[in-house]
Amino acid sequence: MITQLKLLHTADLHLDYLFESFPPEKRAERRAELLAVFTQIIDLALAEEVVAVLISGDLFHTETPAKETVAAVIADLTRLAQKRITCLIIPGNHDPLTSGSIYHWADFPENIYIFKSDDFEPYPYITDLVVYGRPFQEKDKGKRVLTNFRKSQAEGFHVAMVHGSVKALPFGEENYCPIYPEDIKNSHLDYVALGHYHNQKDCSVDMTQAAYPGTPDRLTFNELEQRSVQLITMGIGGIKRQSIPLKTRRYQSISLSPAELQGNLSKINLAIKQSADPDLCLRVIIKGLVEAGYEINTRVLTDQMKRLFYYLQIDDQTESLVNEDLKTERSVRGIFVRKMEQFIKNPTLPEEERRVAKEALKLGLVAMRGRGR
Repeated sequence: MITQLKLLHTADLHLDYLFESFPPEKRAERRAELLAVFTQIIDLALAEEVVAVLISGDLFHTETPAKETVAAVIADLTRLAQKRITCLIIPGNHDPLTSGSIYHWADFPENIYIFKSDDFEPYPYITDLVVYGRPFQEKDKGKRVLTNFRKSQAEGFHVAMVHGSVKALPFGEENYCPIYPEDIKNSHLDYVALGHYHNQKDCSVDMTQAAYPGTPDRLTFNELEQRSVQLITMGIGGIKRQSIPLKTRRYQSISLSPAELQGNLSKINLAIKQSADPDLCLRVIIKGLVEAGYEINTRVLTDQMKRLFYYLQIDDQTESLVNEDLKTERSVRGIFVRKMEQFIKNPTLPEEERRVAKEALKLGLVAMRGRGR
């Protein structure tokens, strides 16, 4: 008879993440906070008395993390071992199973199992549960990894761990172990523990539940929503999935319009000050049309305001308003504008190149300010 059991599913911790845009002292602090969030996850696993913790790739940001980081992780995983809780790990695209990989040399506790086979490998050593895992491998990154999956005939619940991109999500051109909704449906699994996408997302199809837990802590300003892990409860009544929130540093993003602030830097300063918080990571996006040659000095703005925040990032995403006089101007500036506009309007131009070209137009007009005629 199947008993009730609990799993804790996380992924994409990216321990030893670089935080390159932060000041050096803040980089070290943020890396320490990532480890503290990992400890928080282990505390939760112990409190919920789960039978296993599933880490679906990118536990580390690199295949060769710092020894101090590895020691801290092993210390936390040992706490699971003391309570006979299994931890199952698949390597991801950031901590792949290379020859020098952490997963080959680290002295993990006995309760830790790392999937290293080229294909899905079953872990059948938990009562009423079979967990299948396969590591991310560069050679297979374009392969539909779930397409030919067949679960075993063993009784109990069946769960797979996959690090890849569900194609119903906005991954752009990315093609990391693509997973299609029909692959999830046809797997006939009870749950697919996904990793790679950094925000929490339900990818369930038909009778198979599937989810990305998202990064447990924020790494960039693309991860503004509540950070969490997935608590999976399996029993006679089926499967219940619950997002358990985690305590993490707050990130916020605000948008400002130069038009609404009349291009006045003091008004922009005041708008930023309204969000002042020494514990907050804030991104300010200045977006809209500005007069040709108008410059917003984000470096000066950042230097003036950064003391009010834990971290401040100001992004100038404004576009130059090019009037008809400028387009017909008989000058180097006029020639530059006409050629750039022709290039930008090319319907076959990739969007990223179009974005860069618009930025080049804006910066060029700033550089040629006052040199038109």
